[in-house]
Amino acid sequence: MAGGIQNIDSEQFEAGYVAWRTKKLWKAYQAIKYRFVFPILGVDRGRHILDVGCAKGHFVSMLLEHGFSQVDGMDIADRLFPGVRGRMGFYIDSIASPRLDLPKRYDILLFQNVLHHLTAQEVCRAIANMKNLLNEGGQVWIYDVNSTSILGALFYRGLLRIYPEHYRLNTLERADHDGFCRRWPAIVSALECDFRVIRHSN
Repeated sequence: MAGGIQNIDSEQFEAGYVAWRTKKLWKAYQAIKYRFVFPILGVDRGRHILDVGCAKGHFVSMLLEHGFSQVDGMDIADRLFPGVRGRMGFYIDSIASPRLDLPKRYDILLFQNVLHHLTAQEVCRAIANMKNLLNEGGQVWIYDVNSTSILGALFYRGLLRIYPEHYRLNTLERADHDGFCRRWPAIVSALECDFRVIRHSN
């Protein structure tokens, strides 16, 4: 894994993470993301969805609250909130694992701020795993911060300073994002070899 993701294990960061993500601002952010994702989820609440890099399960919890019944999560470590555990399937694994083989296949794969953690080689493996995890006609939704944009720079240099316990980590994570943004055109080209890219925004 790239540098940023390896720094989320400290007790200090974990305490700050929980405090931040229980605030109304974070819940509002999740609600805004849901409004963007909802059109691809469709009206069928029985579609099989995998949230790759689900972290503590905020977004999975929101999907469950909106009636989606077949939602699973995957992350490289188990940090799920107690209220989410038991309501979803959960796998401890990496989308870039050379031998990733989950027991289910999915209609939708969600990637939220995940791919920037991966090296170029790991992204190639991740794309191969995407194909293997999808049912026929399945979809992949990728969301990542463009750190080279005005809003991305504002997020990293401005907003995160409000939360000092996160700023050191996210300074490292921004380096991951910057590398990801430089590789993004190549990533889109690699995706287009196996998927029909419906929309991509800079």
